[in-house]
Amino acid sequence: MAKDSLARGAQSAVFPQPMEKDAPIVFRGTVADEEAPQVISAAQPDELEESLKRAAHAQYIAQCEPQNGRVLLKRIDLKLSGLVVQPEQFAQRSNMGEVISIASECACFLKAGDKVLFGEYNAEPLVLDGQDYLLLDHHDIRLKLPR
Repeated sequence: MAKDSLARGAQSAVFPQPMEKDAPIVFRGTVADEEAPQVISAAQPDELEESLKRAAHAQYIAQCEPQNGRVLLKRIDLKLSGLVVQPEQFAQRSNMGEVISIASECACFLKAGDKVLFGEYNAEPLVLDGQDYLLLDHHDIRLKLPR
């Protein structure tokens, strides 16, 4: 009984035989090991909630279909690793993007997931479900990049 008292939350335990002062103590399993409940940490519910939000957002975006030969893109921001740090207000936005969806009547060479370069001034900014996207005509895509 004494060996299980610590597993049940007691502050100290009485051992049946006297021990030397610096002798090592060997633990051979406790009741707590056998009956350990699964504890969800405080970070796990947040991660679960975030992954559910991402899945719902992906499903929402998959249902959005551009019309009239348009293409929905997500801009890919390039991080330059230089010594000079440029303030955000003067930084030039990248004209590279990832294709999210294409109009069904558009018989072009693109498919979802392709990386492309597009014209700088013809992109129409959109905010869908809190995320920034671009909507542009498929003729404004300048170059399809290899995967």
